[in-house]
Amino acid sequence: HGAGDTHRPFHRLAKTMQLPQTATLSISAKDFVSLPFGLGFTWFQEMDYKTGAVLPQDHPTRQQTHEVAVNRIRDLLEKLVFEERWIIPERIFFLGYGAGASIAMGLCCS
Repeated sequence: HGAGDTHRPFHRLAKTMQLPQTATLSISAKDFVSLPFGLGFTWFQEMDYKTGAVLPQDHPTRQQTHEVAVNRIRDLLEKLVFEERWIIPERIFFLGYGAGASIAMGLCCS
């Protein structure tokens, strides 16, 4: 999901699609970055929340927090694949919006 949103719309989408022989996992960013003023959560720090300035793509804080999020989600997937044997790696598909899409792409590239 994107900044300030939740995993719930993706959960509803998955249920609505009713794809046969498909398990879905919808993850919330609530344990990653809290947005100011109670506006929700995001996967990585995209802006300086004190000044409101957008952090450029190459900003160290943006890159570091993005990498942390990708690594944590990858660790979860590795546990589900290799320890729990929950899913076959070749059958994993990612869907994301905004910051969540950036994390999905980061997972595909890692």
